[in-house]
Amino acid sequence: MAIPPFVFGRTQNAFGTPFASEPDRSNGFTSKDVQLAIEEALALAVANDRFVVFCAYNGNANNRTLEAFNGIDMVAAPIRTFTATKLLSVVIGATAASTGAIAFYDRNVSTTVPFYTLNYGGAAFAQASAPVLTPLASIPTNALIECRTITASVNKPHVFFFLSSSTV
Repeated sequence: MAIPPFVFGRTQNAFGTPFASEPDRSNGFTSKDVQLAIEEALALAVANDRFVVFCAYNGNANNRTLEAFNGIDMVAAPIRTFTATKLLSVVIGATAASTGAIAFYDRNVSTTVPFYTLNYGGAAFAQASAPVLTPLASIPTNALIECRTITASVNKPHVFFFLSSSTV
């Protein structure tokens, strides 16, 4: 016996399908149908992009450029930005407490003057996060980012830094 076609009938299209149930609930979206909610979510995702970069050195680093790729330091392979980018957060660590700093350079501008520096005094861990809408640093298009330890001997430093190219 064949199943009648009305059992699997057409559904509404995304523009006609309500997104919020009645009564309206607070779901974080202003859209009232599925298609507009999809477009709103896409716009929010693009506006709130985040990229994490990890670099490290598996030894005692004293004024040393870190490696974003195992065995290849950031002089030979810097991180290139293809659009204007913001530095949002930095997390640094080491296997032992030390006093020093991690500095970020745009090799196109200067290899001696960093665009951002994070000091850590007598600790094995430090972090900095940007307040909302205010980045730690702004990085131009086509920058060549290099990260290095400065002023101190750091045992096995590792750095995570978070970038965003959103305009929000």
